[in-house]
Amino acid sequence: MGEISCPALYFPEASSINFRRSVKYGFGVLRTALEFRLSRLGLLRSPRFAASGRKLPQPVAQISD
Repeated sequence: MGEISCPALYFPEASSINFRRSVKYGFGVLRTALEFRLSRLGLLRSPRFAASGRKLPQPVAQISD
């Protein structure tokens, strides 16, 4: 899991999320983080974090001459 930062501009016209939606989103993030931790500890079986789940494609190794 990782985070990539990107430049952003914040001004009233650009923000479309209200307080209620932002709280719902925040609780969703906390729930997912808790689900991940419990899954890693073996206390919860989550298909979202199963070892057989989808993987990111691995980069092909470059062979240099």
